[in-house]
Amino acid sequence: MRTALALFLLLPLAACQAPGAQAPAFQIAFAVDTIAAEVAVLDVVNSTQGALVPTGDLRKLTRSWLLDEGFTPLSMQYVDSYSVRQQVAADVRVPGAAVMSMQVLSWKDTHLASRGQLNAQVDFVMYSPDGVVQYRGAGLLEIRLSAGQQASLSPDGRVEAVLEQLVDEVLAGFPQPEPL
Repeated sequence: MRTALALFLLLPLAACQAPGAQAPAFQIAFAVDTIAAEVAVLDVVNSTQGALVPTGDLRKLTRSWLLDEGFTPLSMQYVDSYSVRQQVAADVRVPGAAVMSMQVLSWKDTHLASRGQLNAQVDFVMYSPDGVVQYRGAGLLEIRLSAGQQASLSPDGRVEAVLEQLVDEVLAGFPQPEPL
């Protein structure tokens, strides 16, 4: 647990890098073993320099992943009614719910539909109901579909498979929901 906590404290530094420097590999850190079962998934923030990031699809896939893992993602309209009042994800409070935010810092999808390849730098944070960081993932993710997946999927299917894999990798090792 000490190693995870030390990494947890260092991860925010990974996002601060010199311009043009290679982003660090994606790293995950957590400070708890369980997270509130109810989760408010905020809009995904596109902080790239003009890339067309499918933020709505990423938010929906994240909510779907949470549901599959036993969490209760709150309705997007309900969450948006709280988040619209705040400029910073850390300041968003939804009564009784953990708050999840994802920021996309870079997005290179030149071969996304054709070959099922994506390079993305993301910063993902889960806050407790009282605003304490409980889980964080940050860094560069390189998603590559296998040759079999490429051959068996349509271009739209490749895009969906890559986005699902991105969400799976971001949430790998995610703590369990608290018992209801």
